[in-house]
Amino acid sequence: MKFHSLFRVELGRLFRSRLTWAALGITIAAPVLGLTLYSPLSGSLNCTFLANPALAGALAGALIFALLTVLELDRVHRSRTDVLTDSMVSPLAAEASRTLALLTAAAAAVIAAVLIWLPITAALTGAIFRPGLCAAIYLLVILPALWFAILFTASAYQLVRRLDITLVAFTGFFLLSLTAWSENWLLRWVNPALAYLSDDFGNLRRLMSLAFLAAGTGRALVSVPAVYQAIWQRRLRFPDPECKKVLSSRTVRCTGGGELSGLHETALYRS
Repeated sequence: MKFHSLFRVELGRLFRSRLTWAALGITIAAPVLGLTLYSPLSGSLNCTFLANPALAGALAGALIFALLTVLELDRVHRSRTDVLTDSMVSPLAAEASRTLALLTAAAAAVIAAVLIWLPITAALTGAIFRPGLCAAIYLLVILPALWFAILFTASAYQLVRRLDITLVAFTGFFLLSLTAWSENWLLRWVNPALAYLSDDFGNLRRLMSLAFLAAGTGRALVSVPAVYQAIWQRRLRFPDPECKKVLSSRTVRCTGGGELSGLHETALYRS
């Protein structure tokens, strides 16, 4: 099966899940927390009614999509359907298509949030409202946070294949961004260093700094295939003690060109 066909199947399955729609709904509604519970910025209407909701949406959305990611990836392993699917399609392509489907769902959630919160922000800010600034803040603050959460959670799960350990690792990564990395704006992936939004003057420099951070997400996306390839090659070289019974006698050839004698096509996965 070609990758685009596999991706289309995974995306359709993902959007048929009630859990996915619940995650989308919570993420779209999350900016309301910036109007009530989480208000780190003040001093202007744009800070109060635009920046705070976007920052709150990034925090809540990252948590929601990290949880959705680990549940979706663990569902396949927990039900043991990966033993069958990985014998029919490349495990690397399957995992990459699942991750790309989650990234697409996150992008859809942010676009829906922009469309819903544009008129709300316009009503709250009045004459100073600028739709381009509103859309840019939501896209540059919330979307990178959601994508980073998905990529980190998916990579961590591929390494350990444990839901609890993956969630603990993500929680540590999440808290580091809020505490130990709070003074380093390059490492603040979930709470970007957005200190102020002006009502009267331009915010181009602030948008440029946010875009620079978002470009880091793009570089991370480019590295995902290489990360997954390295993880799966490690599994083939060092299989789990409790591997499945060999179903085929053909030799597995890894992408690096080495020949792994004694390992077989379909059965080097956990029970």
